[in-house]
Amino acid sequence: MTIEIKDILKSCGYPERTLVLDVETYFDKDYTLSKMSTYEYVTDDRFEILGWAIKQNEEPAEFKLRLPPLDYKNITVIMLNAPFDALVLATQNKLYPPFIVDVLDLARHIEPRWKNSLAELCKRHGLIEKGDTDQHKGLHRSDFTGQQWVDLIAYATNDAEREYDLFGLLLPKLSNPEFELKVAEYTRNLFIKPVLHFNKSRAEKLKEKMQAEVKTVIDRLDLTETQIRGNKFFESRIRELLGAEEPPMKIGAKGPILAIAKTDEGYTYLLNHPNDQVRQLMEARVAVKSWPLHIKRVARMQSIFECAKGRLPVPLRYYGAHTGRWSGSGGINLQNLPAHGHPLINQIRNLIEAPKGCTLIIIDFSQIEARVLDWLSEQNDMLRAFAEGRQIYCEFASELIGKKVRKPKKTDSEAVAKWYGHYRQMGKIGILGAGYGMGADHCMTFAKNTYKIDLSLAEATKLIKLYRRMHPMVVLFWNKVEKAFRLATQNPGQAYELIYGLRFFREDNVTVIQLPSTRRLYYTGAKVEGTTRYPQLAMPNPAAHGDKTIHMWGGYLVENIVQAVSRDILAETVLKIEELGVRIPLIVHDDMSIVVPEQEAEAYRVQIEDIARTPPAWAKELPVDIDCVISKEYIK
Repeated sequence: MTIEIKDILKSCGYPERTLVLDVETYFDKDYTLSKMSTYEYVTDDRFEILGWAIKQNEEPAEFKLRLPPLDYKNITVIMLNAPFDALVLATQNKLYPPFIVDVLDLARHIEPRWKNSLAELCKRHGLIEKGDTDQHKGLHRSDFTGQQWVDLIAYATNDAEREYDLFGLLLPKLSNPEFELKVAEYTRNLFIKPVLHFNKSRAEKLKEKMQAEVKTVIDRLDLTETQIRGNKFFESRIRELLGAEEPPMKIGAKGPILAIAKTDEGYTYLLNHPNDQVRQLMEARVAVKSWPLHIKRVARMQSIFECAKGRLPVPLRYYGAHTGRWSGSGGINLQNLPAHGHPLINQIRNLIEAPKGCTLIIIDFSQIEARVLDWLSEQNDMLRAFAEGRQIYCEFASELIGKKVRKPKKTDSEAVAKWYGHYRQMGKIGILGAGYGMGADHCMTFAKNTYKIDLSLAEATKLIKLYRRMHPMVVLFWNKVEKAFRLATQNPGQAYELIYGLRFFREDNVTVIQLPSTRRLYYTGAKVEGTTRYPQLAMPNPAAHGDKTIHMWGGYLVENIVQAVSRDILAETVLKIEELGVRIPLIVHDDMSIVVPEQEAEAYRVQIEDIARTPPAWAKELPVDIDCVISKEYIK
């Protein structure tokens, strides 16, 4: 172990003594993590530990049938995909090592867009390749021949050696390591140490209602669910109903297909078609495609809750996005719980409850990204508006239409409330959507997909122009960021600094943006293309599909920065609130749910609101605000 690694561990309060742990378990074609959630797999009757690959410090890796009796509370445990190995430790050995470093977390922190399996990491970093585990499929420990056992030991110990190699390569690149290791630990504990309750009886009733919705829609038509699902039949039937009218089409992987994905204009067009039969057929198609997914999600949540012995684990992926934001996983994706859709779908979130004797304090950060953007841009008039608690959406909308707009009131008539609500939404489109340089065309799409508002090109153009006129410092900030990124990419060894410690520099083939929190965003392979007069920022796109190049500009980079800074604010708040001795077992985008004793809810509320409204030390001038409610169940 290098001195650098020891220093990092020591500075983070982690022991210098290390132990790689990698469990090998029985699996077959049906009993596999590709078809089951982690909890379902680990708690299944078929679960069997074949053995543990371990590597103590720099000693050669070994394969043990059982865990050695070590002081796990004073060892830095290295894993790859810790939600699995740590869950095995917890459920099978009642062990909860306090100092875990997940190599997968380190890899995502640096290159979250890239594939980060052990095989891919070994290939990318020039290490000995990972072996193939398929040769052991379907073999219980008692089934192995002598040679097969030798092969398993070689496979497992090679994994452990490679994980240790990657730990040494990647840990030094973990920016703000003391803080980020705590964030990773928090994320892991959401899954390993669940506390939330799940209402099973309401879940059963909700699934029945969802199934009834599918039946109701299908019963309107003299067709079967199989026919409605089938692409060929559906297209044929749509063409028949449309007659001379051509259906909306797009180019698919194998040629022209119907443009009826949720993000396609054709989706909305057919759902609102003047022909009742066309509209009903499209409604049935949506029903048979979407309702089973919602039913499956509820069933999976229920299954995981039961496997975790009456607590609902929250599977989130640390650094699920390039900006460091969390993303959903585990087959239930709690980052994607609908709040403004069909009433039955909205009720999924209400199945999540505080445990007995407790309640939830739910805080939602108000306009966090808009506030961060104006803070970084020094758009001081907007910062004052936020600090004064003014209705910025309404103010923007009032300027847009030349009439006073306010929030709807309970005493308003339906027509009046609808009018004010519509134009307040227009204000949201401007304040929350136009801050990253989108043009009128994109504005029309954003308004339609996010707020269900149809804007004409003229209306969208007017909105974009107004935002830029009212936010000149934001527009200037786009240009500053793009220039700093370009200069840093072109001039290795030079650093370019903007406000609040925002720095741009080059390391090897990576352009780095250092945030005010000192965390870093990495842009691997970033380069400057085009001409001297018209330079274009670009970097490779590792995604399997789509354009192989990501083209970047000021607004794109500013969006990355703002989302990353917002994430850091949320993460700091999480850690500070948990220092009160309470748990935050659920975080969804900009809101978090805190479990507190029911009798002490109001006292905790005061402390939690104070913590959440206090900006980090590195953002003292940022006006942060939250909405806060107390509820037994998770509500939006």
